[in-house]
Amino acid sequence: MKIDYMKWTIKMTQEKPKRKTCSDKAIDGRSTQKAAVETLGISERQVRRLVRRYRQDDQAGLVSHQRGKPTPVINWGISI
Repeated sequence: MKIDYMKWTIKMTQEKPKRKTCSDKAIDGRSTQKAAVETLGISERQVRRLVRRYRQDDQAGLVSHQRGKPTPVINWGISI
């Protein structure tokens, strides 16, 4: 089975500028956070977090902090 990582990388690079533009507009008052919700397709709470991280960390705040970390393993108590 072959996994195409290039599609994922391209998607991330295309979404980052959109997040930056929406965050800039929300911070400058040229747009509302609700407009960013509609444009980005994420919740109001996530937009607030995005704007807060962008203010603190500049462009590095636009990338998920979970990126590159392993997925946590959940033990449901099921044994095989």
